Amino acid sequence: MSEENKALVRRWFEEVWNKGREEAIDEMFAAEGIAHGLVEEGDKIMRGPVDFKPFFRKFRSAFQECAERQ
Repeated sequence: MSEENKALVRRWFEEVWNKGREEAIDEMFAAEGIAHGLVEEGDKIMRGPVDFKPFFRKFRSAFQECAERQ
């Protein structure tokens, strides 16, 4: 993996998952990019930020609920 790709992956995890910056998804996820393995329906494709953001919100809220219970 190139250093440029490594930097992008690090930035993605820091900005999107650690900081919860939804707007960073638009900055880093190409409109035609495909996220594999994140949908429950086997034939559905998650394409671009528009499809990814609902997953992001649901995922983040699930972890936030866990943290609030502790």
